[in-house]
Amino acid sequence: RGSVNKALSDGLSLGVAPGGIPEMFEGYPKPGTHPDDECALLANRKGFIRMAIRHGVPVIPVYTFGATKMFKRLQLPWVFEYIS
Repeated sequence: RGSVNKALSDGLSLGVAPGGIPEMFEGYPKPGTHPDDECALLANRKGFIRMAIRHGVPVIPVYTFGATKMFKRLQLPWVFEYIS
């Protein structure tokens, strides 16, 4: 957070991926998902919005379609999914 605050205070622009790596692995092959499904994880990731408001900078939403297809994913037992 400190680096982000400093960058925004210095007038720099930032790119943020709030869903991170977990977002890439959220969909298929999980049960109930289709290979063409796309997922966005934003429910508990709103700190970047608060920082943007605090610094008075705009938020420009961008989504990368196909990120879920960059890697082959093996469905692991639930305990591994839980601890990851």
